[in-house]
Amino acid sequence: MFRAMHSLMVVSLLVAAAAVADRADAQVAPAPASAADATAREQLHAVLWMQQAAEYRVLVQQTYRLATERLATADQPGSAALEQDAVPAQRLASLPPAIILDLDETVLDNSWFQARMLR
Repeated sequence: MFRAMHSLMVVSLLVAAAAVADRADAQVAPAPASAADATAREQLHAVLWMQQAAEYRVLVQQTYRLATERLATADQPGSAALEQDAVPAQRLASLPPAIILDLDETVLDNSWFQARMLR
């Protein structure tokens, strides 16, 4: 289970790195009038990338596919939850696996809300 979570984290970091690389290849925009303008522009670019980029969709699908594969091949029972350190391995092995996700930007596309919040 830890390996699956570790792999999911690594893939998430790769998604972030791809976003940075994609942004670095884009044309340089003129300097904004203020720091607030710069922040708003960066947030707008991030929302548009999530909504429009084929790379984002492919990386998300790849992340879930890899996590599913890793979960199926987990060879040792265990838990990533620190509060379950004292639980015996036999007890953990008898429980079904559970995956806990943050809904925002993981399972639920809230990019429309993010776009509306830009000012």
